[in-house]
Amino acid sequence: MIIGICDDEKKECSRLEGYLKSIPELMEIDADIYVFEPEDLRNMLDRDISDDKGYKVEDTDKINADKAEAEIDAPDQVKDDVAIPASELDVMIMDIEFKDKDYDGITLTKKLNEINEECQVIYLTHILEFAPEVYDTDHCYFVMKNNMELMLPRAIDKTMKIYKARSLQKPLEVMSGGHVVYIPQHDIRYVEKKQRQTIIHTEHSSYTCYESISALSKRLGDNMIRCHGGYIVNLSHITYFGGEKVVLDVSDMEVPVGKTYKEQAKQAYLKYWMNRM
Repeated sequence: MIIGICDDEKKECSRLEGYLKSIPELMEIDADIYVFEPEDLRNMLDRDISDDKGYKVEDTDKINADKAEAEIDAPDQVKDDVAIPASELDVMIMDIEFKDKDYDGITLTKKLNEINEECQVIYLTHILEFAPEVYDTDHCYFVMKNNMELMLPRAIDKTMKIYKARSLQKPLEVMSGGHVVYIPQHDIRYVEKKQRQTIIHTEHSSYTCYESISALSKRLGDNMIRCHGGYIVNLSHITYFGGEKVVLDVSDMEVPVGKTYKEQAKQAYLKYWMNRM
């Protein structure tokens, strides 16, 4: 998950970034966080919109090359200064009022909506008077800064659910047999680790790759749960969940359940079926 922060107050950005990094759900998926100055974000959005419409824009390769060269001169530069296309953002936490600017966060969100329909926007502000105007934009939450510790986790929880649901709809991209393959996640029965290889089993085929099972699990949707150090299973294909094993609808395939993952897998399994009752 890629999260953007746009606020004109540097102290507020640092506080927010630190707070996000302490949220367990984001730590678990190793979310990337990028901080944007309002003016930089506006320029990037305008450039992306112009590019989509076929207007002449700056050479983005040159921009990235210049930034890479700058990083060599400034080795302590943090990743927050690295440009990332608006189209790649999953979540944007947007301040609304910018000091001494003739535009606000609502203006930027309208541009972001145009470029990236799937980016979830969380408005974070001190001022309630803007509240009616935010409904002219696509956003998922509105959080007051003085109540951030209480409301921001709820907003993040909502974005996580939407993000994971969308992830399940996206095919899994892996390098297998020297080729990039795209595997529909609903076709995956289970994933197993064999020495240095990770094998993805579908109904009719198996795909071998060298991505770690831990890394792979972070790219899978909620239907896929790790039940053992060497196994991930698709909850929708479990026919029996016992204390030490699960049975899948693949020739009654038995997969072990490890002590470390037992409770997490059990709760995920119960939640999965309760949501379908």
